[in-house]
Amino acid sequence: MRILNMTGDDILCSQRYSGSIPLHSLLLPGTHDTMAFYGWIISQCQSLETPLQVQLQNGIRVLDIRLAKIEGKLIAYHGVYPEKTPFQTILSAVHEFLTSPISCRETIVMSIKQEDSTSTPPPVFSRLVRDEFASGPGGLGILFLENRIPTLGEVRGKVVFLSRFGGDGAEWENGLEGMGIHPTIWPDSEKDGFTWECKDVLVRTHDWYAIPSFLYIPEKVSLATKFLLPPPSNGNDNNDDGKPDKRDTTSTRPILSLIYTSAASFPFAAPRPVAQGFGWPNWGFGVEGISWHISSEAFLSNLAFRSFLPRAARLSQSTQISPSARLLQIARAFTTSFPVAMPPIFDKPTTDKYDLVIIGGGSGGSGCSRRAASYGKKVAVVEMTAHLGGTCVNVGCVPKKIMWHAADLREKLMYHASGYKMQGLPEVPKFDWASFKPQRDVYIRKLNGIYHNNFDKEGVEYHQGYGRLKTPKSVEVTLADGQKYTLEADNICIATGGYPTIPSEKEIPGASLGITSDGFFDLEEQPKRVAVVGAGYIAVELAGVFNALGSETHLIIRGETVLRTFDPTLQQVLTPWMEHTGVKIQKSSKVVKVEGEKGKTLTVTLDSGKNIEVDCVLWAIGRHAATQDMGLEKHGVKLDEKGNVVVDEYQNSSVKGITAIGDVQGKALLTPVAIAAGRRLANRLFGPEKFKDDKLNYENIPTVVFSHPTIGTVGLTEPQARKKYGDDQVKIYKSSFRALYFAMVEEEHKEPSTYKVICVGPEEKVVGIHIIGMGSDEAMQGFGVAVKMGARKQDLDDTVAIHPTSAEELVTLR
Repeated sequence: MRILNMTGDDILCSQRYSGSIPLHSLLLPGTHDTMAFYGWIISQCQSLETPLQVQLQNGIRVLDIRLAKIEGKLIAYHGVYPEKTPFQTILSAVHEFLTSPISCRETIVMSIKQEDSTSTPPPVFSRLVRDEFASGPGGLGILFLENRIPTLGEVRGKVVFLSRFGGDGAEWENGLEGMGIHPTIWPDSEKDGFTWECKDVLVRTHDWYAIPSFLYIPEKVSLATKFLLPPPSNGNDNNDDGKPDKRDTTSTRPILSLIYTSAASFPFAAPRPVAQGFGWPNWGFGVEGISWHISSEAFLSNLAFRSFLPRAARLSQSTQISPSARLLQIARAFTTSFPVAMPPIFDKPTTDKYDLVIIGGGSGGSGCSRRAASYGKKVAVVEMTAHLGGTCVNVGCVPKKIMWHAADLREKLMYHASGYKMQGLPEVPKFDWASFKPQRDVYIRKLNGIYHNNFDKEGVEYHQGYGRLKTPKSVEVTLADGQKYTLEADNICIATGGYPTIPSEKEIPGASLGITSDGFFDLEEQPKRVAVVGAGYIAVELAGVFNALGSETHLIIRGETVLRTFDPTLQQVLTPWMEHTGVKIQKSSKVVKVEGEKGKTLTVTLDSGKNIEVDCVLWAIGRHAATQDMGLEKHGVKLDEKGNVVVDEYQNSSVKGITAIGDVQGKALLTPVAIAAGRRLANRLFGPEKFKDDKLNYENIPTVVFSHPTIGTVGLTEPQARKKYGDDQVKIYKSSFRALYFAMVEEEHKEPSTYKVICVGPEEKVVGIHIIGMGSDEAMQGFGVAVKMGARKQDLDDTVAIHPTSAEELVTLR
């Protein structure tokens, strides 16, 4: 047997080998019940931190997919519990991996088992699987469908299909011979294993999962390990105990071994504890799981998994972590429920004093910590949630933009495609929110993993717990179980971000019946009717998404226009267009009460006396800094009246050695601002001499609004420019038009575009650019550079236009 040697940082597992090597000569790691992220303890095997993309990136190459037909679709399912992920989502993740420039020569084995054979006839299930494959990304062409074991060269960039479901193959080309590797038998939880034929290869299988109790773990390990070892070649058909050896065969015959090391102990059916163990076995309290035992087997630890165990051991030795944490790390490296070599989460200090401790693992904390670590400094990040990335990654920019793309696509299909003579499209495309949400969440979990991996690669410690100041030079970390420890530091940075504001029950009775922008991303189903309260960019963006995806949308604002802090031209263009597209804007209105029950119809009463019945109320009325219960004021850190940390131009707070970046300091609440400020802070504190005065200039920060259509803006608004420079010094250049894209679209669906340039002084220095219309979000970055560099109107005029584009309007204004 050829051993596949790989590490958690190396996703290129099989492409390093010759294409002539048969697949059965490689040891490929896999996950049992690959998509089991949800459910109660009997059905949940995987962790939400290990979505399919993360598993593939960490070296998993054998996928065990359990499917059932639910409401006409194939959904990941196991036992009695639906695991939510649509089969198409699984296929998309696999296709994305196999078409990536990095991993396009990899091979994946996908076993599919039918979990609803009593309710769905096998031929129907078989047809559904084939149709899903055919309609998925890559179609049937991405599959190896022959009933034989291929060579590696035959299946690079492909999925080797193993069909663990019945039927006569009538729905498949070439019948059963076209359904991939097709087991002839598969007994349920066969303790001694079993064998079956696949052409000239004997397949030895061990899938004893229903072990009677934890006491049987050693026997399970022994049997599973024996199936990985070469079979006896002495002609003896018996094991040491005299029983027939199910592994035995002619020594020269090709052999494929399928080993399921996971198991559950009945009546305590807990897959993860059985695999990982629990407690503190080294201290005589607890149970060593199957994965622990396998990692201790000389054959596996020295050969098959030789690259995994040293990594886990090095982590435990270098950081002096507790036996329980070491158990978790080794279990993560070996259990079928986790991908290999996951980065560590620290649960105690690893040094007497850190150079920098950052409270908050969002974008600002990440940017600052990694830059500081690049200078060789000892850095720790304390994050109270299990998901790194902060608001932007988890409940902000990234998932919001994904939802915007979905909404934008639906609008194009509904209103624009017919103008381009696209045929066969539904008049009203239906958006499947319930299926899209878990697909979106998988991508976000992937980003969380990337953040964690980046910390690990660059030497930043991730401490998962609640951080608060203990002294001006130390941070107390409280873990989920209540345990506490202290990190001493020369420098402490507050990067805890903010949270959405929601009115109190005293201010607005029933306000708690509503959700915030955070809650928007928790919605499992699309509300049919929704009221968004607020006029800022978050309210505008989320109202636009709801409306474009087909929800009846009310936007309740106190004034006459949305985006009141933006340039008036943008307000005047966007507000009527939102109304034109169907958003019901309740102007000059305030909510006085909300009545009803969560999950049922809610009645929103306005100060005018008008009542609006909706299924969801979303508050988007502002954000507050997350500075409560952090011990800041107790130790002299000054906060303003809104709770923001008061800082100077270098991000210094009122206490020496304590700084603040990002939303928590109340200026320019934007992810790129937090990252830029964090990196410059690390440069100044730890970088070379040239960075001794490094700081972020908060003037002329470009930003966009993902409205429908999008907005881009940088610099002063027209009122701000007139106030600062005087009316006689300000000159406005403006153009209103329709993007060429809409030439083929019906008049009522042609989105407006308006571009505005604000200049001051005789040299006509550009101090503000404000644009709305298709593509404004992408066009803004370059013009943001121009304004930051002090461009004049003449510089724009001297630039040759790119034609035909909307952006060319900015260099042809007169």
